[in-house]
Amino acid sequence: MSHQRPVEATMLDAIERHLSMALKGFQGDARNQARLELLGLISAEIGGYHAEWLGPWIGDASRDKLKIRIAKQISLLFEGLPMAPGLALASLARPDFEGYRKRQHGAFYTDFRLALHLAGGLAPEKERPKTLLDPACGSGMLLCAATLALARGSREITDSLLAETICGADLSEQALRGAALSLCSMTKSRRVIENLVSRLRRMDSLAAGIAGWRDYTNGFDAMIANPPWERVKITRHEFLRMAGIERHYGDRYREDLAVEGLRQRKVRLKTYVDDLRHVFELQGSGDVDLYKLFIELILSATRAGGRFSFLVPAGLIRSQGTQALREVLFGVSSEVIINVFDNRSRFFAIDSRFKFLSVQGIKAKERVARPIQLAHGHATANKVVLEASVSIQRTLLARIRPDLSLPEVRSAQEWRLFQKMAQKGQRLASPEAGWSPEIVREVDMTLDSALFRKSAFDGRVPLIEGRMVHQYCFGIKQYVSGTGRRAVWRAVGPAESVALRPQFYFPVDRLPEAVRMRIARPRIGFCDISGQTNERTMLAALIPRDVVCGNKVPTVSFSSSFPEERMFAWLAICNSFAFDWLLRRVVTTTINFFHLLDMPFPVIAPKEPSFQALANAGRRLSEDRALDPWQRANLRADLDLGVSALYGLDVSALRMILNDFPLLDRGQPALAGEVRSTITRDLLLMRCAERDGIPTRDQRETLHNRVRAARLAGAVPYIPSFLRGTKIDGERDSSGKAADHFDPRNPGGRCKEAAGQI
Repeated sequence: MSHQRPVEATMLDAIERHLSMALKGFQGDARNQARLELLGLISAEIGGYHAEWLGPWIGDASRDKLKIRIAKQISLLFEGLPMAPGLALASLARPDFEGYRKRQHGAFYTDFRLALHLAGGLAPEKERPKTLLDPACGSGMLLCAATLALARGSREITDSLLAETICGADLSEQALRGAALSLCSMTKSRRVIENLVSRLRRMDSLAAGIAGWRDYTNGFDAMIANPPWERVKITRHEFLRMAGIERHYGDRYREDLAVEGLRQRKVRLKTYVDDLRHVFELQGSGDVDLYKLFIELILSATRAGGRFSFLVPAGLIRSQGTQALREVLFGVSSEVIINVFDNRSRFFAIDSRFKFLSVQGIKAKERVARPIQLAHGHATANKVVLEASVSIQRTLLARIRPDLSLPEVRSAQEWRLFQKMAQKGQRLASPEAGWSPEIVREVDMTLDSALFRKSAFDGRVPLIEGRMVHQYCFGIKQYVSGTGRRAVWRAVGPAESVALRPQFYFPVDRLPEAVRMRIARPRIGFCDISGQTNERTMLAALIPRDVVCGNKVPTVSFSSSFPEERMFAWLAICNSFAFDWLLRRVVTTTINFFHLLDMPFPVIAPKEPSFQALANAGRRLSEDRALDPWQRANLRADLDLGVSALYGLDVSALRMILNDFPLLDRGQPALAGEVRSTITRDLLLMRCAERDGIPTRDQRETLHNRVRAARLAGAVPYIPSFLRGTKIDGERDSSGKAADHFDPRNPGGRCKEAAGQI
């Protein structure tokens, strides 16, 4: 995973260095206290007010001449920042959580660019809200951004907002002190500061609800939030880290460590969750997510006609457990705008591929439901930039996505393509589709780990992990050494994968009876840890009998009366680009069962020639390890064209689909003058154009020439990038030389038959 330093932290480096010098010698809580006092003095310098007006939150620092002099010097550094001083102070005043504590508090704080974007959704031109709340305000980043957006540079309006409108709540007194000093930097009025501070309340917004503000309002004109994104639970791993016991995921547990403390903590959490479940009704079953609770709070606390703007994980638009929230969100809102982001703009110190949403809307006074607006966004150095939005009619969405999960489409053309493919198929779970798959997790890699064995003896079967499964290839990685995330694996080609080398074996007699019966026959397995931006999302392969799969490789089986040919046809559809494109519209980082069962599968009768062609090719790719790379590539192309025809796709639709797979062919040699290879794309488009007789003959000839030139250069389609450097048929080994047993430059060699097809 790629974790990068947030842009915001880089911008504040100079100020952080001066703060560190001023706080040298302070440690722990004393350091946090001294830091907030110094930031309070800086806030007073920037705002032009007397620091003692902050009351007990500034302490005796307002009379410390040395600290005041240092604050004056540091305050000068705020003048050249690309963000307003209040936003910078809010960033600098955040509690310094690290590692497990950051996850425990859900403390992935709001980047100032996202804060300004969210605040923009609360700033209509004609009317300002009279009441505005951030129910998990932290150090005030969103409240500062909202004040800036609503005031539009007017000092008078700023004072009015701070004195009468802005409200914040948080569990952390330290965070609230940060919110106070960041907001106060925008005023010089003592009355404004005193009124504002009275509405920065230390409370649990979920437990208090709107009742916690009855002395102020019965409903807010505006709500803004970046609520915690964590589940209300604690794992054994994190509890041990909190107790100061260092360990890595995958390490064995010592059961005697902190057992009683963990038990008590879990009891307290259960009581808290049970109390919340009596108040919040849209959370579904399973673990409770804090962000879901806060969404429900926001929707209930916003008055009719009021606006809301919040930041949440992308699971809101696609998870099974958020269906009830989606139904209420779309049902009570006259306007909903959803923007999809990833972390490549370095908003947070987390994986750059992580997806999240901004959700902005108006709570309806009456049932006027405009289309949902869906867009994608990124950020420059100082602001969020949005792509053109896609209008999605709510009634149409309900027809093709009954759970109201939103497909992540980027244009009107993609939305039309998604509709067409959905209408050409039947939901896999529906009886009309005719598949009736049974999806099962066979062994749990955590709960069953005590039964794992490192060696093979009679009565033990190999344990298959997710990394060992790829499209049409089972055992594509072989275990070398190590444990957990430190384990070393070796990638092998299809021919070598027959020599299965797992990390663990499992005793058959300890398997449940149903699993023992299940592993007695072949079935399909897929890697459920995946993502939209991976090279490929769906990785499915035939799983042979007498092996058992870990929980990251759910297996799919069909009834005993189900012809084996249908299993291979199902596998062919799942591994196609067309199906993969559909799947990428609805997954986050995991392919859950409901994702698969909700996917539109093309309608095809087993007796049709096209069905038999899919089944035969799927079988050959799964079972014939002697196929050379170009034979495999042409079979793969046959399958992709066959499935695209079932979905009614022409060459322009296929081109749009292939645009969604930019990581293909890494490691393959590029054509002269080009940066990277496009051999898989070119082969498929050439074959599709020839099938349909389009585009023009010249365009078809161009594609033909590109494929021929790429092949002469040694490029092979459909080779996964992680196999570069392995010695497989047709791919170069780590020396950069072509494998000895296959020479693509020799027209009379093993690729002669395939060359004739091209």
